[in-house]
Amino acid sequence: MTTWLSSKTDDTSPLVIALQEVNGPVLKIMGYDGYAPTEEQDSSTKTALYVRRGTTHVQLDTQPWCSTTLSVVGCRLEVSPQRTILVFCVYVVPESTRNKANKAPVDLSFIPHFRKIYPQDVILLCGDFNSQHVAWGYNKCSPRGRRIMQDASAYGLTLLNTPQTHTRLGQTVHQADTSPDLTWSTRPQLFQWEVLDDCMGSDHFPILIRFRTGDAITKTKSRASTRLSHITHWDKYRDLLQQQPPAKNIDHLLSQLCAAKRQATKNLRVPFDHPEPDRHLLTLWNRRLRILAQYRRSRHAAHHKARLRKIQRSIETYTTTLASDRWMAICETMNGQTHTSKVWTILRSLLGQRKTYNGAARVALREGISTQELAEQAAEVFFPQTSRPTANTYRKDASSEDTEPFNSPFTMLELEYALQHANTRSAPGADGVCVAHLRNMPLEYKHALLKEFNTVWDTGILPSTWKFSVVKPIPKPGKPPHTLSNLRPISLTSCVCKVMESMVNTRLMWYLEDRDLLAPTMYGFRAGLSTQDVLLRLKEDVLDSNSVHPRAVVAVDIRKAFDGVPHSTIMTKARALGIKGKMYNFIAGFLEGRSYQVEIGQDASTVRTNHVGVPQGSVISPTLFNIAMYQLPRRLANVPGLKHAVYADDVTVWTHQGSVGEQEDVLQRALNIIHDYAMEAGLHTAPDKTEFVVIHGGRTTFAKQEEKKCFKLHIGNQPIMRKSTIRILGMHLDENCTASTWFQRVTKTSKQILHALRRISNRTRGVNEREMRQFVQAFLVSRIMYGLPYHPVNRTQIIKLDRLLNEAKRMVTGLPRYTRLDALKSCSKLNNLTELIDMHIHTQETRLRATNAGRYTLMLLGYDINTLPMLPNKTPPWEITVLTDGKPLPLNMDPNQRARRLNYAKRHARATSSLPMTERVVYTDAALPADGTSNTCYATAWYDQTNRNQSRRYHASADAMYSTRAELVGILDYLEWALEMSPQTDPVHHRVYTDSQAAHRACANVLYTDPVLQKIRHQTRLLRECGHDVTIHWVPGHCGIPGNEKAHRLARAHLLTALARASDTPSTFLATPPELADPIADKHITKQRRAAYLTAVGNPLSIPLLPSKVFTRRESVLLRRIQAGTLLTPFLLNRFHRGDTPPPVTGLCSTCNCRADLNHLCWECPVYNPPRLRALATIKRGPWPSSLRTWACPEPSPPDRAIEFWRALIMFLQDPAAPPVGDRLRDSHKIQAIQAAPT
Repeated sequence: MTTWLSSKTDDTSPLVIALQEVNGPVLKIMGYDGYAPTEEQDSSTKTALYVRRGTTHVQLDTQPWCSTTLSVVGCRLEVSPQRTILVFCVYVVPESTRNKANKAPVDLSFIPHFRKIYPQDVILLCGDFNSQHVAWGYNKCSPRGRRIMQDASAYGLTLLNTPQTHTRLGQTVHQADTSPDLTWSTRPQLFQWEVLDDCMGSDHFPILIRFRTGDAITKTKSRASTRLSHITHWDKYRDLLQQQPPAKNIDHLLSQLCAAKRQATKNLRVPFDHPEPDRHLLTLWNRRLRILAQYRRSRHAAHHKARLRKIQRSIETYTTTLASDRWMAICETMNGQTHTSKVWTILRSLLGQRKTYNGAARVALREGISTQELAEQAAEVFFPQTSRPTANTYRKDASSEDTEPFNSPFTMLELEYALQHANTRSAPGADGVCVAHLRNMPLEYKHALLKEFNTVWDTGILPSTWKFSVVKPIPKPGKPPHTLSNLRPISLTSCVCKVMESMVNTRLMWYLEDRDLLAPTMYGFRAGLSTQDVLLRLKEDVLDSNSVHPRAVVAVDIRKAFDGVPHSTIMTKARALGIKGKMYNFIAGFLEGRSYQVEIGQDASTVRTNHVGVPQGSVISPTLFNIAMYQLPRRLANVPGLKHAVYADDVTVWTHQGSVGEQEDVLQRALNIIHDYAMEAGLHTAPDKTEFVVIHGGRTTFAKQEEKKCFKLHIGNQPIMRKSTIRILGMHLDENCTASTWFQRVTKTSKQILHALRRISNRTRGVNEREMRQFVQAFLVSRIMYGLPYHPVNRTQIIKLDRLLNEAKRMVTGLPRYTRLDALKSCSKLNNLTELIDMHIHTQETRLRATNAGRYTLMLLGYDINTLPMLPNKTPPWEITVLTDGKPLPLNMDPNQRARRLNYAKRHARATSSLPMTERVVYTDAALPADGTSNTCYATAWYDQTNRNQSRRYHASADAMYSTRAELVGILDYLEWALEMSPQTDPVHHRVYTDSQAAHRACANVLYTDPVLQKIRHQTRLLRECGHDVTIHWVPGHCGIPGNEKAHRLARAHLLTALARASDTPSTFLATPPELADPIADKHITKQRRAAYLTAVGNPLSIPLLPSKVFTRRESVLLRRIQAGTLLTPFLLNRFHRGDTPPPVTGLCSTCNCRADLNHLCWECPVYNPPRLRALATIKRGPWPSSLRTWACPEPSPPDRAIEFWRALIMFLQDPAAPPVGDRLRDSHKIQAIQAAPT
């Protein structure tokens, strides 16, 4: 069926597929949603209904009518804006003379039931009724058939079948063709009924039903064979904008952007990714049709029946192979394409994470109302106006309040930073402008946009289009779109406004963090803090397995927190935090006069004014919500014996000391504070969703159970339920202080992930090793490692999780189950969980040391933070000197994109060759030792291409240096020299080129606090005061740019020379004084050490990494099996069948009488010298390998030589005269077994 659907030569595909006699679970058909009578899709069923994905439809509850004799499944579909139909698929068990229960009448009362609910809908009833009546072609009428006919007439159903057309094929000479498959409708004039000729191996013929969607009969709407694709040429977009000056008005400016985008966009028709019809399969189908016609003409002759069965078996075998080949071809396209969204969509689909289409429209269809009515209801439910603003709510400050420095005008650097860090996948608002429009604007348009932003900043008045939200209802995660309560709103706001919000939010967060205005126990949406910090505190305070003392944890839920917080609360709390002037006015202008409109499909609600909530999807909304909640953690901190953590609207409180009564009193006091604060802020707690757990370590006893029952908590005079397990930020807390719940969930999810990964690769075809490793790390390892370091897992659970990871390693490498674990680990490059846990905790501690709030968390965990050096002051974003030209770095410029890098280098050479003498072109570079984690010495160099000046320096740092900072030091060296020579030279523009993208990004980042970068900005300011100008650019390294190559040679030669001369004294470079911390260096060094540690312990056998895009999946697996010593040999095969008498093969070499293992056959045995020498003769780079080990595991550098070794090894094993190992031995062993089997 699936092959027929994907290989149809015409351009139609069924809207609905109704299957009977499924006799199993509902299988998945590509492009369709499948339904069974029960919600359990994995249970066995007799009927199944498939609806084309993208069609607005809902399943009907027909389970009350299902019985042992009747199975029915139904759906309601919207086939056009004017027409909806009810489709029912029915299967009736055949009448049996032996079982009287099968003669029970068929209950069709579901027809009037649903007709009463949806009186305007057309009903289509189809299925296998297994009943006889002369009305549909039988010679007699059975009691059940008469009852069905009577009920159908009573319910207004008309039969669409033609009596002379049979729907079931007789299986023997004595069995005639019959018509048990019936189709009924309340409006037969809308349908055309047709039986197809090909039964596709079944004993029932497929029935095709066409219907009218309007007044005139039409065929089922054809699905176009092509789709519309939009390609925008951004160079043309910029050229079009440069042909006209930017408009003075913001609305006209955005109109210019949209018009240029339309002119620069090409609309192309591209084919869908449907497979082409297979010619051999079409031939087999045509042959089956001819044999089927002969079978029917011969009145079911036995020899034609045998032919029919034979051709059907051939079709089934071929379709299985064809489906596998096509799927593996799709999987092979993932190689090297892991950055594309299509790959991740396929994998998420395999994991069951499919996108739900038309979720809101389905709710309207189920409720029997129009989408317009549902939009109006959603507008009321999503944003209930629980409060009204007063006249003073949005009152703005006077200009005299602009004394704070964060009220200064915005700079171009802030705009560039906001544009570069904006979410490019953010959907446009009502104005139709997306982030790509703004990123690709010419410089003069960016200046015009910045001017408009500063005008808004000065006046505090935002355009009305910025405050209008298009609300799209989408299903809540894990909930079916059955009711409006299962939908949540997504607000689409103006991307232009989001860019300015980002600029304002950067200043606002700097102000809040610089003055420590947010409590350190607020973890949501703050730099340097994470949800895992809350989990770490819970682990240390609560999940102490050595303690049998009771501990209690309460997870408090605040109802509709983001959507329901009043604007007056935000403005009052902002005033209390000392926010005033333009910052306060912007917040007031952002909240005042907000409006929204709920859209469902083509229908929309009326535009409504919103006085509560912050728009979800807005950049500044999380910060505004933190402002509204900022006093809550400070009030909770005043409760003795209480621990707490606030992550946005998730409030967690817990106790771990004191008696049961004392802990109950402390928690109750905390709950009262939370409830009172919520009421004060205009919010409401949700007692039905608030829950708590009492945790006991050790064995479960009667006394402990009685202690737990003593805990009685309430919030807002409503009791709170005590649970055996609660979930907090993805962490599961069990009352018995174990990790059982989390372990069961993560094990189930991991097995599903492994099953999905197993489908995309095997040992011969599919996704290659590099991509499989990325998928395992992204889906499996990250999911396990999110909760593993914080749950009290025992040794048995760790072993089971490691087994799952070992299974993933075998999928990555293609190695068999008998592979040694150290070899499996070395080949897969995936670490064990214990190694990952150690580095995870160390990395988290390093991150927490980088901020004041993080250090406070460390103090709560018992760390001594008084010995840590002070954190350096951060430069305000409005005072940062602009270093770059604002242009985004070109995409796809990694070292693997050689052609693109060379093309960019040519354009750079043309651009710099025509510059005047007032433009000084300078190239900088840095060189580090090969072992960058243990050496603190490095060299920098710069080369002035304009005046042929050059310099190089040898540096030493207090700690191991990393490449980004070394490149920044090279830029700093030149700027210091330029400043020293500035009195002797005329003012020029210094164009400094670096080949480090990380260094260039750091120069364009307003939040990057590297002390070297601070010195670069200081030197730039001094040069500009002297009349000079400085701009830092990026060029691709090692692409033939003379200046870049010169700087690289200078730095590398100077480093090697200095290292060779032990007497050379490097210039000591201290980025920060010893009394000041260096968080940026700590982060990079920790990252380097983590990578070095995991690489070292993750490759105990020193097996090199295979290059990507060089070898096929089969060749990669072959190399890995040789490296791991698991390639099948006569010796291994003999060991596997040691107990057999006689063994299938001897374990000794027939020539040498030695053990016929891999090393002997591939390296030592003289019989295979000719193919071995032929393969080794292809190695042109360097000497030949000295052993099989050095042949299979050569030095990875240079990579071309290693690839040459591996190609020669593959050539040797593929030689016809090669030794019998691997697949060749396995195939020969199978042939011998078949020949030895008795016939």
